[in-house]
Amino acid sequence: LKTLLDWACCDTCLLIYEWLKFEDLVNLIHITRVDVRYLREWPRQKIGAGQKFGIGVLLFALLCMVIWLPLLLFTSDTPGRVNNPIQASTYEVSITGYGALFSSRSVSEGDDSLTPAMSEALKQSYPYTMKSFASTSWTSIQQIKWPRSSGSFWDPTPFVKQDLIDSLNSTDSLEWQLRMSFERNFPSNAKMCSFSRKISISKQERMALLDLLSRNGSSCNETERVWSGGRWCCQFGSVLVPKLMPLFLRIPAVETAIPLDDDTDLPLGVNLTLWGVDNLVWWTIDTTSVSCVDGKGLCAYTASDSILNFFADYIIQQGVVGLYVVVVWAVGRFARLY
Repeated sequence: LKTLLDWACCDTCLLIYEWLKFEDLVNLIHITRVDVRYLREWPRQKIGAGQKFGIGVLLFALLCMVIWLPLLLFTSDTPGRVNNPIQASTYEVSITGYGALFSSRSVSEGDDSLTPAMSEALKQSYPYTMKSFASTSWTSIQQIKWPRSSGSFWDPTPFVKQDLIDSLNSTDSLEWQLRMSFERNFPSNAKMCSFSRKISISKQERMALLDLLSRNGSSCNETERVWSGGRWCCQFGSVLVPKLMPLFLRIPAVETAIPLDDDTDLPLGVNLTLWGVDNLVWWTIDTTSVSCVDGKGLCAYTASDSILNFFADYIIQQGVVGLYVVVVWAVGRFARLY
């Protein structure tokens, strides 16, 4: 401001940008005069190796870090990346347009990592898919296990149930839908990763469903009575849905999971079984091949990609501008120390 006011108030033939250059020259001459006087009174000694190392070498290393750190930070297998295991998951089978028949939820307890014995057992059953697992750099390989019994009763309204029966009796196109959802901590903009698959309901499956829906959910004969959960329950029957469930999935940093079905036995078929007691109806599910190594429950195996840590994730969200603002700010703060 002072320089601008000086130019405005003084008689001069210099333009404003020439006046600014003139002021810079005056300041430079003054600083040089002071430096010369200082060097005459206090002559400098030879700079030692310690000072050269402390300023020269370390400053060179700092500049290299500023240039190359973002590249190293955003590549795999660096301290900027952390494991991103699945914390919770849901498994749902439905008929499109008619809500879920089967729904189950699982929460990770931290002991679901794939052990060497489990890996060896899976290699014998699914050698090609497990080879793909072993040849990748994915981390956090887990066994996700859901209960075989639905977490809620199946209770459609009479109108919805009748509409479903009418659709099964007609030539309307109906589809099975499998949806698997996986919850993790990162990235902040895609904490949920899901997989969905739809396949058409065949004529044989329609007939099986119609037979099950014709039951009222309470009465059954002696051959259908099964002791379960401390009481007698009615097992009305089941319907087989082939090639529906993926056993192995890749969980990337985006919102869509990728199935790995390299073996001929994959994807697995599922058996949906209808149960009832005291006018309460629910579904259970079994796979056509054993999904869990221990033979219990309903399992899938996931390989989650590693993810950027909190600091790197924050920088990514700010974009290129945010990255360079941080770098320039850090360099500027360092330079002003001297």
